[in-house]
Amino acid sequence: MTSGYVKDSVDALMPGSSGSPVFVLLSDSVIDLISSGKLKSSADFIFVNTMDRIPFYMNDPNSLAGNIYSEVGGLSGVSGEGIEVSDGKGGSLADYSVIIDKTGIDNEMTPEFLFSSRISPSCIIRAGMKSNYQSLTLLMESALYSGTKRLIVTSGNDSGTISPLVKKLYGKPETLTGTPFFTMGYINIFIDRSALQSREIGDEAYSRFTGYMKTGAFQKASVYLARWNSFQKERRSLAYTADLWLMELLSGRAESSMAVLNSYKVSGDEENNMIKLRRAYTFFSSGDLKSSEKELAGLSEAVSLTGDLKLFTALLKVMRDGDLSAADVLVSAKKQEKTVLPLERYLLPAAQFMFISGDDRAVKLLSLIPEGAYLSEGEHLIRYIISGVKPPVGESIRFNRTASLRDIKDLSVQRENAQRLIRGVKGIDSLSIFPVITVMISHEGGSNSDEIIQFGDSINLKRIITESGDLTSLILLKKRDNFLLSNEMYAERVPLLTDMLAIASNELLSHGEFSGELRNCALH
Repeated sequence: MTSGYVKDSVDALMPGSSGSPVFVLLSDSVIDLISSGKLKSSADFIFVNTMDRIPFYMNDPNSLAGNIYSEVGGLSGVSGEGIEVSDGKGGSLADYSVIIDKTGIDNEMTPEFLFSSRISPSCIIRAGMKSNYQSLTLLMESALYSGTKRLIVTSGNDSGTISPLVKKLYGKPETLTGTPFFTMGYINIFIDRSALQSREIGDEAYSRFTGYMKTGAFQKASVYLARWNSFQKERRSLAYTADLWLMELLSGRAESSMAVLNSYKVSGDEENNMIKLRRAYTFFSSGDLKSSEKELAGLSEAVSLTGDLKLFTALLKVMRDGDLSAADVLVSAKKQEKTVLPLERYLLPAAQFMFISGDDRAVKLLSLIPEGAYLSEGEHLIRYIISGVKPPVGESIRFNRTASLRDIKDLSVQRENAQRLIRGVKGIDSLSIFPVITVMISHEGGSNSDEIIQFGDSINLKRIITESGDLTSLILLKKRDNFLLSNEMYAERVPLLTDMLAIASNELLSHGEFSGELRNCALH
């Protein structure tokens, strides 16, 4: 069978039949012919493993960018005109649009790696790989699963083979060597000019970045932020640094977020002030109050930070000093408040603290968070628990099911489902606490004391709070303590209050009425 786009006859591939790209069905015979040199490789042969995959390869929205990771050296001639070749030191594979993987080197682009990782490069070139039907088919499936539709596999592993392939990939007229290669996937892999349309592709990449940030899919967001950055004249701009910092912070990687700030080369006082503000917030979110206040010192005269300093000061008064009257400043903030940091960075911690303190203004604070704000999965869930604002559908099935727990009216079913959601793939983690909080709140004021006691006895509360943030842990512990107190289970409160006091001794929470209230509880 042959057609203008699909060929599965070896005769149809003989010299004189090419001229425009055609899909070729992989088979042992055609692989043997090309590998043996009896049939010369051609940029017009685009291999697919099965007929039903062809519709997937008619287009590719994962546009090619100019940042290349290469384990094959000697590709300096490829660089230029928006194309940059790197050995990847100091970065991650997710940062690159094209990955040139040399067999025998670490981080091999094997099917196992592609199925389990979250990288999604535009193109993967495997150098020094011996080809057979099974290996090529499995590689195609794993790459498609990861979002990569452009694959080139060659037995050659030097720059003489790879450099012409890369140049041709970017639309440059280039004569390819006689070393056998297989081009698989996207039909226009060698004639796609999208890499030259940098502005449009860059805008599309940033749009995808913001979309993933809104749903808390930070690993996917990182791919498109790196792709957008590769199209910018200034690769490490303040805008890029700010986005990368926030993404790392929301991912729970405070040290990485600080490293992002420290690696930025500031230009002028205003940029320096903006970096110091972000450092202050990073220290604050980690509970290091002294370092946070040290960064804030000297920013009082920074006019561009007036809105941030007003809200940051109010936040510190609420949490550090227990001065809940300072929350009025936050409550009066407007969604269009001019701040360098997103408004929700100030509203969320204050709302959690006030919820713990029984202050109804917690709901008001959360209502001020703009639609489409960048929140972590945990922040989405705690916002839902406190104010009823439903999270967007996320990438994780576990996250989505945890969010839907609140909608289950049959409390026995809710408890059963919560039990299943406490443990993730790697066991207890930062999401484990939210099914437990949901169950505790749903059973407040009910007559299910025995069931809640049984539920509480079946979970490792100590381990759960060690994997959670201080404020979230206090919310759970206080809800649990209220239940024990109402059921006159005084002995069971002792270890609970000990845990609460340990958290409240945190530098950020150790002052003011809140910590004193906990100590009074412990004494009684």
